[in-house]
Amino acid sequence: MLHHIVAHGADPDGIVTHAILRRALLKTQHHFADYDNFTAILEKLLTAEPGKLIIADISCNDRIASPEMFESLKRRHRNISWYDHHTGSYEQKGFLARYAGVTLSTNQCAAQLVLEVYAAKDDYAQFLAHLGQIHDFEQKEDEFAPQAYALQDIIASECNQHDLVSDLAAEKVWDEHRAFTPVYQKVLDVSSERKNKAYSRLEQSVEQREIAGLRVAVAYSDPILYMKPAYQRLQEHLDDDCIFVLYEGKSNILALAGKKIGKRILDFLAVQGGGGRGHGGGFVLDHPVSAETYQQDKEEILRRFGRYFSKEA
Repeated sequence: MLHHIVAHGADPDGIVTHAILRRALLKTQHHFADYDNFTAILEKLLTAEPGKLIIADISCNDRIASPEMFESLKRRHRNISWYDHHTGSYEQKGFLARYAGVTLSTNQCAAQLVLEVYAAKDDYAQFLAHLGQIHDFEQKEDEFAPQAYALQDIIASECNQHDLVSDLAAEKVWDEHRAFTPVYQKVLDVSSERKNKAYSRLEQSVEQREIAGLRVAVAYSDPILYMKPAYQRLQEHLDDDCIFVLYEGKSNILALAGKKIGKRILDFLAVQGGGGRGHGGGFVLDHPVSAETYQQDKEEILRRFGRYFSKEA
């Protein structure tokens, strides 16, 4: 049977989920989802070859939770499974359960959840899932944290996702000592140079505002710092109540809240059609951010933030 794998394509949890399922199943098609293309992927699956549909490491929200869409997907593919750990999926669990087998956890990444069903006895798959767990839950003291965070750098280097998943599944990314092979070490060396320059530009772009009694920072990032690297770097140097990062070429806007806002940021993100987990997450604009649109996009995001938190106050 054909398995359509729809999992996050921008971080280790999603990528190793793809790789684990590539190892475990005979026939797979891989669809690399992010929040700006997830709906489009689901729409394409409405006319794709029928099979089993596995969705993982992607949050469900009101924008995605369309009964018409999921009824059509169920008719087309009959068997749908959803594995996740994001707040939005918990909030939509009742909806999802009408169409899919739903497996959720607050303390396990999606790769760990998938592993338990499809590859529990595969030692190498366990290693892959562990990398997803390390990165998602920021277990920086783990002995394999260097591999997990380096894998994020490889993913962000814009290497071919299908090739990376294939190499991960075939144990071609590391040697027997879990050191990167020469091919991937070269990718990391090039990525390191790019990241250093990108961090400098990121820090220079920071603008801070006082909005609704809250200190807010906004920054513009090179896509090589997509997902956690950009806002983690800013978090080290800033003490703002909220940090927004806009990424060149991406329509997905990420936000990280400090203690003063905490999990209330998730409510704000949900109003924007997005979601997240803990004190962070994101939402999607209707266009990719560019140098030309950045100033206008920044002001729009701050306007939304001010309107929401002014009402809350």
